Amino acid sequence: MDKYICECCGGHIDPHTMRCEYCGTQYEKHNEFVYRIETVNSPVQTFESVYEIDDDMLSHCSSQDISRIVMNRLTDQLAQIITPYCEYETERDIRNFSHRVRARIKIVEPVNKGINVKDLRTI
Repeated sequence: MDKYICECCGGHIDPHTMRCEYCGTQYEKHNEFVYRIETVNSPVQTFESVYEIDDDMLSHCSSQDISRIVMNRLTDQLAQIITPYCEYETERDIRNFSHRVRARIKIVEPVNKGINVKDLRTI
């Protein structure tokens, strides 16, 4: 089975409906070619968090420690920001006498990601 990838967002195109499961863009298949027939402009929001590193920290901490601290602080801030955008569902597990809570969020993966502490030292 062919994998269909959306040109607009990189999401998966359902082979039965020929619609992107993420952004809703509609496609048509003619013979072996896939054509985009409708582009859905879903609102894209950009979220940002900032953590300031002073020169003293840069000079006294290892690159690995700085990376760990910065990434933890930034991701904690972003987690608080995106919480309202998550879908939540619960289910009961009667075999284990427990409840399961699941959170889901869809995110378009950025082309450039990650942090390079060496870049921070050259600023």
